[in-house]
Amino acid sequence: MISGLHRLSHSLSRQSDVLLQEKFALGTTQFKIVWVLKKNPGGVPQKNIATWLQQTEAAVSRQMQSMQEDDLISSQVDSANRRQNVVLLTEKGNTFASQAIKYMELQQGEVFKVLSEKEQAQFCTMLQKVFDAFCKNNKWK
Repeated sequence: MISGLHRLSHSLSRQSDVLLQEKFALGTTQFKIVWVLKKNPGGVPQKNIATWLQQTEAAVSRQMQSMQEDDLISSQVDSANRRQNVVLLTEKGNTFASQAIKYMELQQGEVFKVLSEKEQAQFCTMLQKVFDAFCKNNKWK
């Protein structure tokens, strides 16, 4: 099972890299940042993004630099904790995120067409359950 999961994960990751570069000139890490911000419209502290991506804040900062230059993201003071900033999608970034996420869902959705809609829903539920347990046990979220 582990071998199958690893192969599938690696293959989907490589496919993502190629598709994102070809269509949007965007790396997988930048896509993941956009995805996190789209799912959290109120903004996310950079530290939380780095933790979620399992990367250092410096590495995430480098990725975000070009995204800010392209006006996809911005930073503002967190209203809940004025000592930290949160990262948000700009209007341009929000539109871009919707397009990129839809594109990737369509492209990678093809892989899962071997499963019925019911099986796909069950698979997603099971993956989420395993992921939640992993995060809880490893204190990663």
